[in-house]
Amino acid sequence: MTRGLTAGQGYRLGILSRSIAAIFGSYALASVASVALALVLPLDKRDAVQLAIMIGFLLYTGAVIWAFATATAKRAWGGIALACLPFGLLLLLLKGPLS
Repeated sequence: MTRGLTAGQGYRLGILSRSIAAIFGSYALASVASVALALVLPLDKRDAVQLAIMIGFLLYTGAVIWAFATATAKRAWGGIALACLPFGLLLLLLKGPLS
């Protein structure tokens, strides 16, 4: 017998998924953005890294808010993944794969 999820279980799984997206997805976004921005900002290395990390904190906070503000958990994951994409591509262009 296969039973579907009850409304309460579906809600709890949605919250779990959003929480994982908020914690790990936002961390991935902040990390990849900080590294990519540190490499491309036209500042002294020390200043570029510091500014990139500050921007990473802002992106992390925004992604956490996004994860819980969207209508579905799929949209939360998709939005965070879409935000990671340009920074990841920039890193691939600058450093190459597995560098």
